[in-house]
Amino acid sequence: MMSVARRRRRGIAVMVGIVAIALTGCSPSSVAKDSYPGFPHGVAGDALSIPQAFADDSTLYLTLGGSSSCPPVPTSVSWDNNELVITVDHGWAIACTADITVTTYEFSLGSIPKNVEVVFDSDDRQKIAIEPL
Repeated sequence: MMSVARRRRRGIAVMVGIVAIALTGCSPSSVAKDSYPGFPHGVAGDALSIPQAFADDSTLYLTLGGSSSCPPVPTSVSWDNNELVITVDHGWAIACTADITVTTYEFSLGSIPKNVEVVFDSDDRQKIAIEPL
């Protein structure tokens, strides 16, 4: 027969495993070269107007808003008829905190287009003008 202490340790180990598996489902892999909280350095962006896109000579900065525990993550970058398309995973695999935070993702591009189309799902496609830095 198993002691109470041993059953408790086994129960804790099982719960830790379940939480670890659940958390890995909440974080898809980003295709961006870098990401950080907030807007691009030196930009006083408007959190009420996200998503926003900025660019310098060869870097695109895409700023997205979402839950701090499950932020939206860019999962693919493609070109469609000379238009840049970035697909974003909402990160809603499990329950997320009910807050809003801003995250910027950086992409190295050979040339910067005038617009980027951000695809959140097949029904939510937003064309965003890219603002120069």
